[in-house]
Amino acid sequence: CTMHILDLSMRSFRNFADATYEFDNELNVIAGANGAGKTSILEAISVALSGRSLRKVERYASMVQFGSDPVEARIETQVMAAVRDTVTVAIDARGRKTMIDGKRVADLKTLAEHFAIVSFVPEDRDLVKGAPGFRRDTLDRICYKCSPAYLTLVKRYQRLVEQKKSILQIASSDWRQQLVHYQQLFIEAASTVVEMRSRVMNDWLKNANQHLKNISGGALELTGVYVCHTADKKDANDWRYADAISFDKEAYIKRLSETSDNILFRERAAGRVLVGPHRDDIALSLNGHPARFASSQGETRAIVLALKMAELSLLNDAHQTTPVLLLDDVTGELDPERRAYLFQSVQKMASQVFVTTPEVEELLDYRPGQLIKL
Repeated sequence: CTMHILDLSMRSFRNFADATYEFDNELNVIAGANGAGKTSILEAISVALSGRSLRKVERYASMVQFGSDPVEARIETQVMAAVRDTVTVAIDARGRKTMIDGKRVADLKTLAEHFAIVSFVPEDRDLVKGAPGFRRDTLDRICYKCSPAYLTLVKRYQRLVEQKKSILQIASSDWRQQLVHYQQLFIEAASTVVEMRSRVMNDWLKNANQHLKNISGGALELTGVYVCHTADKKDANDWRYADAISFDKEAYIKRLSETSDNILFRERAAGRVLVGPHRDDIALSLNGHPARFASSQGETRAIVLALKMAELSLLNDAHQTTPVLLLDDVTGELDPERRAYLFQSVQKMASQVFVTTPEVEELLDYRPGQLIKL
């Protein structure tokens, strides 16, 4: 089925005191000058349906309009997929409370089970040029969007990393004995996370490569491997898994156990966990060369577009529901051919699209069903 957002109401959210918008089932263009609130509309949709902002925010309370009384922001949206859902979000100094049809949402896993959205923002160029953490976080989000149970697995792993870190930092002489129990749980959790990541990464990059070939007329090829970094950045023996087939869980557990034992006193001295999925990366290659260094600005944009289109396809297959696509000020970064490829592709998938732009004229050729001018 196809997922559609029917409308959105915001009160005391960012720079919107009280606003309501109805949406088209296909293309919705939100136009206006910088600071008018274009991104805030997409952010409200993202917060309601995925529990996360499109921007880097330290506290949800920062989304509440300054000077509002009471100090609370409210978002309400109706979503039609297999059934019609009403999602409401209340944001105050204590955080965010989300409800679906009047029932409290306990965690992000519930939202991932109900709704499928993909966002494309200018910062996504860091998928190619940025630090490993950005690629890890993106892969983790795709994993739990495709399989919401993954969120439980990765949170368990993160708790074990913190518990192991706490033991490494204690002054007690029996710290090694205390670590024995957590070490085994840590290794088992790590292997489960990497197994899932490598499988999803394989499907994601294969799909992205096909999109990139279509975009470039066959001139560009994208490949990638999952890299399990060891503690020493100079170590040439990083473990690389090209895809899920090459991932041997038993061998991974053995290797991680040996490495963890070998660097235990280095971890003790550093007071932190130096090896594991929280240090891993995806090594992307363009035509056989490291994409981080070899890709031009235009090629980087093409790679990111291909990765986003692949994410859209993966979620469509996983949910049997066409995801909603949020495009924040990115069409201006695409040349006319790539922009046309983007809109033609989402039209074929029948995705509902929300796009912000300062220049509405560049999108009129795509016949937006709803044009919101701020």
